[in-house]
Amino acid sequence: MRHNIPPSHISGPSSDAINPHLLEETDRHWFTWPKHFQAAYAHQKLATRRQLCWQNRNLTGSIPGQALFYLANTLTHLLLHDNNLSGTIPAEIGLLHQLTDLSLSNNNLEGSIPTSLRHCVHIRHLALDGNKLSGEIPAEVVGNLVQLRYMSLADNQLSGAIPSTIGELVHLHCLLLHQNHLSGPIPCEIGKLASLQYLDVSNNYLTDVVPRELGGLENLAMLHLADNLICGPLPIEVVDMSRRLVHMTL
Repeated sequence: MRHNIPPSHISGPSSDAINPHLLEETDRHWFTWPKHFQAAYAHQKLATRRQLCWQNRNLTGSIPGQALFYLANTLTHLLLHDNNLSGTIPAEIGLLHQLTDLSLSNNNLEGSIPTSLRHCVHIRHLALDGNKLSGEIPAEVVGNLVQLRYMSLADNQLSGAIPSTIGELVHLHCLLLHQNHLSGPIPCEIGKLASLQYLDVSNNYLTDVVPRELGGLENLAMLHLADNLICGPLPIEVVDMSRRLVHMTL
């Protein structure tokens, strides 16, 4: 089987001076090479890059798990959204301790959200929406990523409850969990998210009543709860809050 341009002897500049959006032809094939080629290329060509912004490039193949070891000390932005990547999110993603921005949206990724992601404690922007991810939302991941400002896990096949550790994300501005198979009640801990502006948990199988704690979210502008199995009257706190919302669906 022929593998395009094996990277065994590749050299050249690999620093922040390189445009992070630049995608060389050899970069494009990185996702489809055998694992040992992927690791060698990452070590020789990508190891000092702080940002890989390769979104919307029609990339195919899978995210090279073992090769991420060589990016662990420098990479802050990994933007691979709007491609055709498949396979799973590798556990080695947790090696990227400097990561602040991870966007893998709108690919064909499947499997579960790796619990190793909990080690990426500097992440502020996490976008995994528009894939085929399944299983539960790991409570230990949610509870550990306390620097998050934006989290979107929408439009997947995630199931189980929304973890109560969501209440640890006190800096969160946007929480998008719609279009999944989530069940159980909306955790009252969401009421701790004082910075929250956008909350969308619509199109799931959420049950029970709307927690009155949502009424204390003074910065909330958009609330979408529609197409669930929620029952009972709205708490007066939520009714009062709804008057200042820009948009709400129930």
